[in-house]
Amino acid sequence: DDLLAAEAHKLAAALAQGATRAYAAAKRLMHAGFVNTLETQIENELRSIYELASTEDTREAIRAFNEKRTPVFKGR
Repeated sequence: DDLLAAEAHKLAAALAQGATRAYAAAKRLMHAGFVNTLETQIENELRSIYELASTEDTREAIRAFNEKRTPVFKGR
């Protein structure tokens, strides 16, 4: 039980440091995919890509990649 809890905390901490807006969008899109038509789902995914592409976190991810460093996401 202690090992499982420690691993769960480690995973939660890693996720919290990630691109939380992108994670939320992915989760929302996965759930919607069960009820949407393919056409609607593709439209929603495209809209999500456009919205996320203009975020501060996306710009940080690109900068970090170019600078060969770990990105620091802020959820913006």
